[in-house]
Amino acid sequence: MGRPVLEHPVRSVEVANSSNGIQRDLAAISSAAELREYLLSHYLLLYIVDGERLTLLSIRHHRQLSFDLQAMWLAA
Repeated sequence: MGRPVLEHPVRSVEVANSSNGIQRDLAAISSAAELREYLLSHYLLLYIVDGERLTLLSIRHHRQLSFDLQAMWLAA
């Protein structure tokens, strides 16, 4: 379920740098780890799928604009 986050088009240098950092962090977790998002009517779920393991990172209302991915990696 959901779609891969890193397949979104890159339209700025900032997004490209962030994407590269996320890819490095995912590779450190596992070679099979994939960052995905699932959209509900008013919520966005951000999670990592690694084989049969699913790790929920965040549930955000559509009015919340960002995720603090670095803090999520440190907390894991």
